[in-house]
Amino acid sequence: MNSGKHLMNGNGGVLLDPLAPIGAPVTEFQLECCNVSYIRSFTTGRWYSKLFNPPITAQFLKDVNMEVHAGEVMGIIGSSGI
Repeated sequence: MNSGKHLMNGNGGVLLDPLAPIGAPVTEFQLECCNVSYIRSFTTGRWYSKLFNPPITAQFLKDVNMEVHAGEVMGIIGSSGI
């Protein structure tokens, strides 16, 4: 017998929170990300390019906020579709 609480997701399935105590109120699961940024430095060309050319620094994400609720799927896709 499982002691966790049940929650219906958007597709009619049942999600189970095994850490919830018996009788705890059912709450919506969610993931929240605030002010997410992603900066990467890289070099182009062959291995010896590092000796002669400084690395290129690019910012791919800047201050992105998102909220994902139970049953939802979220993705971040760039202009190239990747």
